[in-house]
Amino acid sequence: MVPVVFLTSHSDPETLEDAESARPYGYLLKPFDQRELRTAIDLAFSRNREEQRVRHWAEATLTSIGEAVATADDQGLVTFLNPAAEQLFGIDRTDAVGTELSSAVRLTPGTAPITADLLSPLTTGDEMSLAGHAVETGNQTIPIEGSVAPIKDGEGQVVGVVVVLLDISDRVEMEERLRHEALHDALTELPNRKLLLDRLHRAVARSTREQDFQCAVLFLDLDQFKSVNDTLGHEMGDRVLVEVASRLARCLRMTDEVSRLGDDLVARLGGDEFTLLLSGIRHPADAIRVAHRIQDSLRTPITVESGNLVMTSSVGIAISTGDYERAEDMLRDADTAMHNAKRSGKAAYRIFDEAMHTDLMQRLDLETALRNAIENEELVNYYQPIVALSSGSVVAVETLVRWQHPQRGIIPPNEFIPLAEETGIVVPLGLSVFRKACEDAAKWSDDLPMLRVAVNLSARQLRQTGLVALLEHEIEEAGLTPERLDLEVTEGVLMGEEERFARTLGELKELGVQLSLDDFGTGYSSLSYLNRFPFDTLKIDRSFVSGVTVDKSKAEIANAIIALGRGLGMRVLAEGVETEEELAYLSGRCDEVQGYLISRPTPAAELEELLARKGSLVP
Repeated sequence: MVPVVFLTSHSDPETLEDAESARPYGYLLKPFDQRELRTAIDLAFSRNREEQRVRHWAEATLTSIGEAVATADDQGLVTFLNPAAEQLFGIDRTDAVGTELSSAVRLTPGTAPITADLLSPLTTGDEMSLAGHAVETGNQTIPIEGSVAPIKDGEGQVVGVVVVLLDISDRVEMEERLRHEALHDALTELPNRKLLLDRLHRAVARSTREQDFQCAVLFLDLDQFKSVNDTLGHEMGDRVLVEVASRLARCLRMTDEVSRLGDDLVARLGGDEFTLLLSGIRHPADAIRVAHRIQDSLRTPITVESGNLVMTSSVGIAISTGDYERAEDMLRDADTAMHNAKRSGKAAYRIFDEAMHTDLMQRLDLETALRNAIENEELVNYYQPIVALSSGSVVAVETLVRWQHPQRGIIPPNEFIPLAEETGIVVPLGLSVFRKACEDAAKWSDDLPMLRVAVNLSARQLRQTGLVALLEHEIEEAGLTPERLDLEVTEGVLMGEEERFARTLGELKELGVQLSLDDFGTGYSSLSYLNRFPFDTLKIDRSFVSGVTVDKSKAEIANAIIALGRGLGMRVLAEGVETEEELAYLSGRCDEVQGYLISRPTPAAELEELLARKGSLVP
């Protein structure tokens, strides 16, 4: 056995008879340097007696290092293994010495293109890197890095090879974990946007090359998921997302009959948005069947702490038949179709077409224009009078916003309020409307000190942090008493967030403002919790007022709402009164009315003229 000299900076030169004689050979620093390592190996094969004295020291050093070191002679037979090599290769030194190097060091390509020949330095005289290789030991394949280099004697002749390897399993495992985290969602373990776009890019490219190849993207958004987080908490919301992800994955595994490739996947893009990629579908109807399967899967209740929860989803579908060049464009169109499905009533699917793209562009233009309208003060408050049936006098006005567009003229609220709600613009818009209403109410204080001014609050405004303090500040800035303001909330806004909104409305009530429940009877008609909210006024929706004198069922509903309001000590107001017959029917039943029969919504200046008459507005 010929030992290998391996000197380190930790070696003690005092153990040598002549420390100075070792100085020309240098010290190998850990981690090893290949040039110095070859020098040390050459030293070990030297026949110089002075040089041979350090062999025992070299063996001791090799025993203590962490790198695996193996040497072989010019016949390729193992001459030496250090303890690290014995552990890495799973063999004993005494059994390995004299055997072929390839049997002791069972090298495999790993990530390398081909397996390296450990004995090639015998003929080439060159060092060779072993990066990307692995060694097999027992049932394990261990990734390594290192090199194999020639061993030369004092005359420069190649007399063997030395293999130096380092086990990099921990590093590879860490890299794999980081790679997985970079391509997968942390909560659901589903692929993320990056991995989805990589697969989708390949599918789109293939659909461009092959005329008979189609792929589909299904963009899915859970309906009303925000209310789950707000009412049950984010921890429970995360559990729901994990369960939904599991169900979508099962739906994907059931797509074998419609898809021909293994590139299908379900990904979570963030929040409650998921995407399914179907590669190699035979017909667009295949994607529709998967959309139905998703809806059916979500109908099964999800068990939560408070009971069972049924989720629905809006699904947008984009299909590529070679007409897409970019994966991002296909994903965008599926997203557009999803929003179209959500606007159409939710719990539905839509397939993207060019009309949707045109509609999207128009909506984006309108959104930009609406944001500018707030800054440029193009939004104008209109007011509709509310009269007391007992006196016929105007006792309140409801604030209704109109958009005074510089080119299009007056834009009604049904054209921009839904967009404002969807985009969140309703928050600054609502604040602008509230501020102007307070300013106008302050102007009317001298002539009509008891006139109430009603302003609508949206769900987004009610969720706004610091809403109560913000409104209190605006009231004080206008020099208005809170009792003059009546804040209206529609019944549908309260659904699913009763606890949260009950606290907010309670704080507003403590501020001194009045509260009205608008459109009562059009939502879930949740009579069981109505008394939990501190409302002063109950408004009968116009759908029950219209035709109340000829439709018995409408009359019964209106009478029931009136009785309920009176029983709870509320003021009852009927809106949408348009005929004298309706007014006559409601007289003696309701406290107040509003509608076109009384007055259409008017700008502040015209309202002031109307109020200046101080006469009865009731026909």
